[in-house]
Amino acid sequence: MLGCDEVFSNIIKHAYCCQTDAGNDSSGPAYGSGPAYCKVEATSRAFVIHIEHQGEGISTAKMKKILEEPLPSPTETIGGLGIHVIGKIFDKIDICGGSPTERPGLVLTKHWE
Repeated sequence: MLGCDEVFSNIIKHAYCCQTDAGNDSSGPAYGSGPAYCKVEATSRAFVIHIEHQGEGISTAKMKKILEEPLPSPTETIGGLGIHVIGKIFDKIDICGGSPTERPGLVLTKHWE
């Protein structure tokens, strides 16, 4: 639940450009509009969450950098730990889509212990 909540918080704040701090409900151009989708599946080996949206995606390079090194501490900025937390919760994170024919999104996988 926490991992999925973090992903959707980032989608709302970054992909759809809605700011949740200081009472602002938008900032700059709206990169995306339309629904986001979440599909959950449980296989014999893993729990998998597929998330797609219609906003601006994140690059693989940026995702890897944030997973390795979170942004400054929460006392210095608001937020900045969401993707890092997601990386600690899930065993595998795949970035998908982002092309003209595919919506951007993530596939989060947690293997059964």
